[in-house]
Amino acid sequence: MGGRQSAPDQADSQPLDKDDMESLGRPNAPLAEKEAAFRRVRAHLCKSLTLEERQNAVRSVQERNKDAALWAVTSEQSSSLSLDRVADRVRGLLFGAALADATGLSTEFLSRQAVQEFYGDNYPFSPQCGGRVKPDLHRAMWAPGDWTDDTDQLILILQSLFASGGRADEQDFARRLVAWKERGFPELGDASGAGLGAQTKAVLQRENFCAEPAAVARERWASAGKGTAAANGGVMRTAITGVAWFWDGAAVEANTLAFCRTTHPDPRCLASCVAVASCVSALLRGDDAQGIEKVVEGALARAVGVLRAEAAAACDVWPASHDGDSTPASPAGAEADLRAHWALSEGESVAGLRLDDTSSGIGYTFKCLGAALWALRHCQTGPGVDGEAEFTRVVRAIVREGGDADTNACVAGAVVGCRLGFSQLPAGWVAELPHASWLEAHAQKLLGLLGLRRAHARTRPAEGPASGAPSGGAGAEESEGRVP
Repeated sequence: MGGRQSAPDQADSQPLDKDDMESLGRPNAPLAEKEAAFRRVRAHLCKSLTLEERQNAVRSVQERNKDAALWAVTSEQSSSLSLDRVADRVRGLLFGAALADATGLSTEFLSRQAVQEFYGDNYPFSPQCGGRVKPDLHRAMWAPGDWTDDTDQLILILQSLFASGGRADEQDFARRLVAWKERGFPELGDASGAGLGAQTKAVLQRENFCAEPAAVARERWASAGKGTAAANGGVMRTAITGVAWFWDGAAVEANTLAFCRTTHPDPRCLASCVAVASCVSALLRGDDAQGIEKVVEGALARAVGVLRAEAAAACDVWPASHDGDSTPASPAGAEADLRAHWALSEGESVAGLRLDDTSSGIGYTFKCLGAALWALRHCQTGPGVDGEAEFTRVVRAIVREGGDADTNACVAGAVVGCRLGFSQLPAGWVAELPHASWLEAHAQKLLGLLGLRRAHARTRPAEGPASGAPSGGAGAEESEGRVP
């Protein structure tokens, strides 16, 4: 979802070439013409950061959070896993989200058929997409390998947790959302963030949003949305809420609900977020040692409980269901829809979720949840299994379906990355991220606040190709920086 805007001094002062813009917008323009225009537009919009600027970006993370208070320290009783393994899984969540988000941009908003027609069978999707991407203005707004607003907002939640002792502070998060909308991440060259969904954009524009974010969001949902809007803007960023206090299910649920309510109060959104966060906290506790279905079924139980409670609390918007009521925006209809998507996630193919189906909305929160659960259930783990290959396989399967591909892949990448751990993520993909070190700085701060030491399974990730590190593939483009 969405694009971003780079700082004025990062962009060429000359306007974009009108012929190039027309070529990108003209459906019948020859592909070679569109690809040439795409390269020029992207080069105009996406400027590089210098090595010094990248180093300063990492220092800014360390400096900004130097006084953050230590959270309750993770102990050996918090998880059946070793502390190093917990740390590996935490890093895997952050990088898994970013890697899959960046990869999903290549097919975002495309139908499954359009993906097939342009990329063909078995295209090797990755963050930089092998140097080839469908040429349009939307995709031209990101530097090769960069993640989108989904990961940006996950990081905003993490930064808010840093500042508030690991407990959700709705007003702090609201202020960070507004600041990000206006300025993006300045240390990465942004001038603003973009790509906000209709619900998030609407509530951020309200005058009293920062003072009463949850109340403003609910009023907008109940009035303008008539209680029917259940977009994936909450679930796309929520995986990180399963990390703080992961050993305490009630604390995880409270944090998760607070962050979601800031913009997305629909009971289906709240249930989706709790389901994802519950999976993450269970993985960090090591509950998957008894099989992944223990994790999934536990998350379903929590999600159903939240859905019922929130639907009852929203009785002024959602009247009690009548027998046979199948409307998703009703107590009975919502639960039936949740269980239906849960069942679809068991299917052998992710195609059953119809992620590109516009009739039900490609940005529907249960579609995104279903994709994440499908990936978690179908990612193979254990002795002799190639974790890098498994992560690649499930993420590519989701990306090939199109629809809101970056969001669906982001959440799936987070939960699968958490299960596999950073040590089993594809190293070549990590090398394609232009801001890997900045992301790692956040990961290390998080591990420090949890009382975890750095996992030793792999060294710190290399920066993107512009820093001179291996690019991870012959098709990876040399790039650095955020995009307009």
